[in-house]
Amino acid sequence: MFEGPGSSTRRALPVLTISTLLAACCVVIGGVLGCGGYDGYSMGLAKEGEVSTLTTATQVTDVTGNDAVDPEPLLLAADGSLYFFDAVSRSVVNLATDGTATLFTSQTDLTTVTAMTPALLGPLDQIGAGGALADELICADSISGLIIRIDSAGTPVVHVTEADITAVTGETGAAMRLPRSLTHDGMELDAVMAQDTVSGDILKIDDLGVVTVLVDQNDIATESGLPVEDAVVAEWTRGPDSGSHFGRLDGSNHVIRVQIDGTIDRHVDGTALVDLFSDITDLRLLGVAAHSDDTLFLLVGEVTMGAGIAEVSPDGSEVSVFADSKDFEFLLGASFDVVHIGVFGDGLPYAIDGVSDQVLAFSIFGKPGVFASQEEIETVTGETAPVLSVSTIRGALDEIAFFETKSESFLTVIEID
Repeated sequence: MFEGPGSSTRRALPVLTISTLLAACCVVIGGVLGCGGYDGYSMGLAKEGEVSTLTTATQVTDVTGNDAVDPEPLLLAADGSLYFFDAVSRSVVNLATDGTATLFTSQTDLTTVTAMTPALLGPLDQIGAGGALADELICADSISGLIIRIDSAGTPVVHVTEADITAVTGETGAAMRLPRSLTHDGMELDAVMAQDTVSGDILKIDDLGVVTVLVDQNDIATESGLPVEDAVVAEWTRGPDSGSHFGRLDGSNHVIRVQIDGTIDRHVDGTALVDLFSDITDLRLLGVAAHSDDTLFLLVGEVTMGAGIAEVSPDGSEVSVFADSKDFEFLLGASFDVVHIGVFGDGLPYAIDGVSDQVLAFSIFGKPGVFASQEEIETVTGETAPVLSVSTIRGALDEIAFFETKSESFLTVIEID
């Protein structure tokens, strides 16, 4: 039930069909009688998946020239391929839709443009469609503090100089973090935003390379509830419908929203999360993911261990429990740690459990089921007790790509009927 602006509640149940009700009853009865509980949701309330190899470690190391692979967060590009920065070779690698690996930007190229050895790139983003720089990659180099832009041929350039930044901020240096495309619906073509951790401001670099302050550091501190010196965004997710960016800051349970014009507000007040998940001691906001209509899913937990998921309506007025610790415990037992969440195209989230190292999907009721089991992953990789890492939705609406660290291979899990 909708309870007005700022309300928080247990997630309201959706409209039920007869078949869904029957399936739900079967699952409940099965759980009570010990006939399988939630696992797999064979009654059709949650997705079940099939695991396969997308790209092997050898396919990647053959193009990087190194003997290991360690990917940073995966970027799903507009063409359906995946990009990632490999922390071992210090290069950018592309995985085509068929899994073929290509060295997109070498360590030598990055070192040349940053004048730093070696470059260490953060999460990648892709400039939105419509402008001259459409589909080019952007990222920040944490060694030099510069924003790097990479064109379609894999050639990197410095997107904006330190001198251009300090001329606006008045600081003696700059260290840019988490650059993101501002382009949305034909607005702000080729514009990029990023936070300068020296000044604390979120800056905008327009299509002509002109730097301006998009959000002042004091406003970030106010909306995040943190001191100015600690108000640093740890993670962004873009709202596909509005083009707004929703930010999570370490040390704060609030979610900030930055609109395209730089308007900032507190989209989610962290006290609502504490109230909703009263069973979690020392609650922390650990992750944020967005659906296409700007609905958010928030991963919360105790210190660093993920234990619940909240759902936030597109306008931020309704915050509710999507899945709590009891839901995960019923499926996984007492030991679990939700380490990552994402959102399928149909609006339901997925999650990775870092204890059992399985991929989880959810029913419309917020009950988790195993989407990619440990046993299936072991069979595909040949590794016992696999360890899962970075992941993203890939291509089809119900397909996930993820990295398994022991085999150093990229896997996919796709929904099966």
